[in-house]
Amino acid sequence: MLAGTPTTSDEARMARPVGEPAQLARLLEGARRLVQQRLPVPAYEATQAALAAPLEGAGGSCEALRLQALALYLAGEFGQALQCAHDAVARARTGTDAVALVRSLNTLGTMLSEAQQTPEATELLFEAERLARPLGSQGELVIARNNLAHFHWQKGAALLESADHAAEARQHLRAGLALVADLDEADVGGTLGGLPELYDTRIRLLLALDERAAAAEQIGRLLCHARRSGDLAAKACAMDHMATFCERAGRVESAIRFSARAARAWGRTAQPQRRIASLESLAERYAGCGRDEQAYRTAEQALDESDRFQRAQAKARAAIASLALDVERERERTRSALVHTGKMLAVGRLASGVVHDMSHPVGAIALLADSARQLAEEGRLDGLADLHQRIAAEAKRLHGLIRRLRDFARSDSSHIGTMKLDDVLADASQLFKPRLESRRIRYTQDAAGVVVEADSERLSLAITNVILNAADALTSSAQPQIAVRAWIAADGAYLSIRDNGPGLSAEAQARLFEPFFTTKPAGEGLGLGLALSAQSLASMNATLKGGNHSEGGAEFVFHFPAR
Repeated sequence: MLAGTPTTSDEARMARPVGEPAQLARLLEGARRLVQQRLPVPAYEATQAALAAPLEGAGGSCEALRLQALALYLAGEFGQALQCAHDAVARARTGTDAVALVRSLNTLGTMLSEAQQTPEATELLFEAERLARPLGSQGELVIARNNLAHFHWQKGAALLESADHAAEARQHLRAGLALVADLDEADVGGTLGGLPELYDTRIRLLLALDERAAAAEQIGRLLCHARRSGDLAAKACAMDHMATFCERAGRVESAIRFSARAARAWGRTAQPQRRIASLESLAERYAGCGRDEQAYRTAEQALDESDRFQRAQAKARAAIASLALDVERERERTRSALVHTGKMLAVGRLASGVVHDMSHPVGAIALLADSARQLAEEGRLDGLADLHQRIAAEAKRLHGLIRRLRDFARSDSSHIGTMKLDDVLADASQLFKPRLESRRIRYTQDAAGVVVEADSERLSLAITNVILNAADALTSSAQPQIAVRAWIAADGAYLSIRDNGPGLSAEAQARLFEPFFTTKPAGEGLGLGLALSAQSLASMNATLKGGNHSEGGAEFVFHFPAR
C-alpha cells in the first residue's frame, strides 16, 4: 500500500485544509473515499471536479492535486502521478496551509521512495516530519513519522541482503523504530495507534531486527484492531506478519497456514497487489518444503491475478486518458469564453477614453460640414472639395476607432502566427493611449525589430490589461510613467511593461494571477485581467511574470520561447 493514501481511520481524523469552502470540502471528501476504496477512475473524476470548482483557495486545490496523484498512482500512471504530486507540493509551498504542505510532501516523498529515487525522497520525508512537529495535529505527525520510518525500513531491508552493509542496515532500522517508538512515548498510540499502517511499519522493523517478542506483541495489537474494526486489510496484514514470524521461528507448517489465510483475506479487500504478493510468498513457502504441485498451482494463480490486475489498470488508464481529453476540451471552451469576457471587461474600462478620442473626429466632421454648408450658401464652390477631403479623413479616422473596438470585442478562435511586436503595440495603443493621455501618463516604447509567434488579438488583450493595470497604479504618482521595451535573447523574445508606481505588495505578488483577486476597491475591478492574460499567453506557449523592479515600481515580463 502506498503510504499517504487515505484510509478509514486516517480519513476520519483528517482536518479540513485552510480556506477550504463547504462545496470543495464535499468534493474532496468524496475523492478521499474513492481513493481509499481504490477506485482510480471515479477518484480522478472527483479530483477534476474539485480542481474545476470556482473561487477556491490554494489549500483545497493542492489537496485535490495530491488526491489526483494517488488516483493516477492506483491506475499505474506513475509518471503522471509523480508530476501531479510535484505540482501539489509546488502549489502548497505558495500557500499558508502547513497541513496541506505536510500531506503533499508525504505523498510525493513516499512515491519517490517506492520509485527508488532515494535522495529526493529522503529530503522530502524529513521535511514533512519536521514541519509536522509544531502543527499541534497528532495525526499529521503520526503519518509523517510513519512514512519516514517506512522509508528507513525499505533502506535497511535492502542493505540487509549484503553482509558488508549489515551495520548500516541496522542503523536505518533503529532510526525507523525510534521514530514510531517516540509516538508511543508521546501517548499517541492511545488515540491513533490503531492505524494499521503504524502497526505494519513497527512489525516490519522489529522482524528485520529479529526482535521477535516485540514483533509478536505488535502483531497481537494489530489483530485486536482488526477484530474491533472489522478491517479485513488489517487482518490480512497481521496474517502475513504471522507467517513471517513463524517462518523465522522454524515453524514451516504454521507459516504456510497463516500465509494461506493472508492470501484469502487479501482477496476480500480492494488491494489486488497485496493479494498477488501474498500468493507469491505462499508459493515460495510451498516450494521450500517440497510441495511442488501446490507451489505450481499457487504461482499460476498469482500470475493469473497479476494479469487481471494489469488489464484492470490498463482499462483505468484508458478511461482516465479519455476523461483528461474531455476535461481539456471543456477547459479550452471555458478559456475561450473567459478570454471573451476579459475583452468585454477591457472594452468597458476603455470606453471613456475611446469615447473621448472619438469626440474629436465627430466634432471636426460637424464643424467641417457646417463650413461646407456656409460655402455652398455663399456660392463659393472652389473650397468645397478641400472640405470634403477633410471630412472623409475624419470619417475614416472615426471608422478606424470603431472597427478596432469591434474587432477587440469579437469572440474569435485563436490564430497564431508570426508578427512584429511593434504592430501589436500599435493596434493596442489605439485603445489604451486615450486613457494614458487623459491621466497625463508619459508612455515610452522600444520594441523595434522584435518578432514573435502569437495570436494578435489575445496578445493585444494581455498587453492592454497589463498597461491599464499599470495606469490604475499610478494615480498617486507625481510624474507617472509607463515604459515598454522588447528584446531578443537566446531563449526567445521578451516584452517588459514597467511603471514607476508604488509597486506590488507581498500579498499581491503571491496571488498575482489568481482569478478574482484584486487590490482595487469594490466595483472597480473583478480581478480577472491578469489571470486571463496569463491563460491566453499559456495557450500560445508564452508566459507572463510579474514583480517589483529593483529601481522601484512594478514590472511585468512576457516571454515568447525561441522559434
